[in-house]
Amino acid sequence: AIDGFQAVLEQCPHNHAHRAAALSNLAHAILCGFSRTIENDIDRAIHLFRSALVLRPRGHVDHPLSILDLCHALCKRHSHKKDHADLREAADLYRSVLPLCDAGSHLHQVVFDANGIPYVIEQCNALLFP
Repeated sequence: AIDGFQAVLEQCPHNHAHRAAALSNLAHAILCGFSRTIENDIDRAIHLFRSALVLRPRGHVDHPLSILDLCHALCKRHSHKKDHADLREAADLYRSVLPLCDAGSHLHQVVFDANGIPYVIEQCNALLFP
């Protein structure tokens, strides 16, 4: 699957309307196949999600989704590497997406899913109260 998504990305030049989607799709494929022994995979996925977010600035319909994708990848990397910078960045990104979440919306549900804000709060508390 990764090779297929990579091929699609290579067909989307930097100014292509669907480049952000191609970046995100490849990042998701990499993240799904991530194993603890291949750290560059998650680093690459995060890089791709960051690139997609740049192409989907505030006001773009998929901006919140791009933020959540990046948050998910950062939290996953934090759960494996325990790098507190990932946790801090995820918290900042979640804070930026909160105003875009209408109560009861799908976006609101994803943000407050167990792997979203509750994970970040739990991990922050673990740092403060070991």
